[in-house]
Amino acid sequence: MASTYNKEEYAEEQKKKLAEAADIIQDAMEHYDAHPEDLADLMAFSSKFYRYSFRNQFLIKAQNPYASFVASYKSFEDMGYHVQRGQHGYKILVPVVTTYFFDAAADQWKQLKNATKKEKEQIRAGELTTKKYLNFKLGTVFDISQTDCPLEEYPKLLGVGYPSELHSALFQGVKEYSESIGIPVQVMPLESVVLHGYYTPDKHDITVNTLLDDTAKLYVMAHELGHALLHSDPKVREVKPSPLLEIEADAMAIMLETKLGLDVEDSQKGHLAGSYKKYRMYREQLPAEEAAELPEGVGAILEDVTKKYSEIIDDLSVYLDRAVERTREAEVEKPSPEILANTNDLEAFPALDEPYVVFTYSEHKDIPIAVPLSLYAADKMMQQLDKVTADERAAAAANDRYAPYYKTGFQIFLDAENLYEGRQDIGDGDGGLIAHIEKFWAAHFALEEPMETEERQAEISRLCQYLKREADLQHLLEAQKEQFRLLDKAERLGWQSLSEKESQSLFDLRREIHGLRATETPFHPKKAMELEK
Repeated sequence: MASTYNKEEYAEEQKKKLAEAADIIQDAMEHYDAHPEDLADLMAFSSKFYRYSFRNQFLIKAQNPYASFVASYKSFEDMGYHVQRGQHGYKILVPVVTTYFFDAAADQWKQLKNATKKEKEQIRAGELTTKKYLNFKLGTVFDISQTDCPLEEYPKLLGVGYPSELHSALFQGVKEYSESIGIPVQVMPLESVVLHGYYTPDKHDITVNTLLDDTAKLYVMAHELGHALLHSDPKVREVKPSPLLEIEADAMAIMLETKLGLDVEDSQKGHLAGSYKKYRMYREQLPAEEAAELPEGVGAILEDVTKKYSEIIDDLSVYLDRAVERTREAEVEKPSPEILANTNDLEAFPALDEPYVVFTYSEHKDIPIAVPLSLYAADKMMQQLDKVTADERAAAAANDRYAPYYKTGFQIFLDAENLYEGRQDIGDGDGGLIAHIEKFWAAHFALEEPMETEERQAEISRLCQYLKREADLQHLLEAQKEQFRLLDKAERLGWQSLSEKESQSLFDLRREIHGLRATETPFHPKKAMELEK
């Protein structure tokens, strides 16, 4: 016997289920309020479901705490996957905007769908008052584990984290993203390894202790970037009390760490829980009027965090993927041990844009040996290491102590047949590679009886000019790569989505690169160039 549809019974059943959903949400809010030590777990969960409201996150988590990626039946079909037979979905709240009009004769508000033809005409003519209400109905979603999606395709839809050997690349990716949105990042030695790093609101920059390992640097960046993203506005810092600022920074850090594949540390969980308790006590002690101006309840307290996370995570992911890709490409291109035994075998190295640099040996632990680097990257790295080491040596000398310098051999490959070979002592204060070459030969030519003629001096001068130009060009080309974020945005949303400033930056960069390329090269490599003695 076929079942019959009863409108009233269906409406009553939906009303009952909505009430059950409301109870689940209320229970969750009360739970986290009473047990703030579980907030870290909630934020880790939220990093996967940030596009859903906290109320729906509560519902999904209550029905399946191990859910990883949910979508509607139709959405999975549109992706090319199908929900497996017999699977039961999870209920979520779906917003529905309902229009009402006022029936003066009946002295009541009625739904627009129940209006007569005449009433609809009156509404269009503006003769009847209307208003909109936001209501909710129940919808159904399924987890990816309930579909026929192959496991190997999961990474396309959900974050699976990154292995620990990529933490150096991930830190670089987060750093590059931060700097792309106007938040400079300084990696420098601090007074103690205990001082991990900090965000400076007045300067709107982040400092990270260079003494930390790559994983620790990532943790620091996640927390301080949270402050920088959420608390750069002085008005925000004035309005929000300190415990609330820490709640937001911790919550953002945990979401970012989950994205990066980092485990949430117990100290973080404790800090977040402690800040939540302090905030609740602070708010309870305020006069009612002042307390009403501050958020209450887990969802309201963390709303700004999930909103900001949803705004930045797609762009951040581009930088992370790009950094990981660079690292993996470098691993593929890394020369074999046989090749490393003979660094003069030019053809054995991967083809890079010339000129490029290979460090043949170094006493400094941070110098990559026998790995081809762009001239710009190598020059900048040596400049930074030389400054840090020189500062350490100066501080040590002031206290009658000794600090070492680091002998470092290098080769600059100018083309397929020509190279420049030298040695720079990191910490002597020469600066980068190019500055070192200039200073080395200036000292050499200053001898009472220089062996080189004026022609040789002119050749070295042209060499340095050439290296500076090429390093500038490589720098610009690197900067151009960072414009991919804007290009991706333009491709997705159309060029009209770019601001005038963003569009101009793309055009200016290309014009500058074209100008450098068009410049006549003042130096042509010659075979068998003399080496630094």
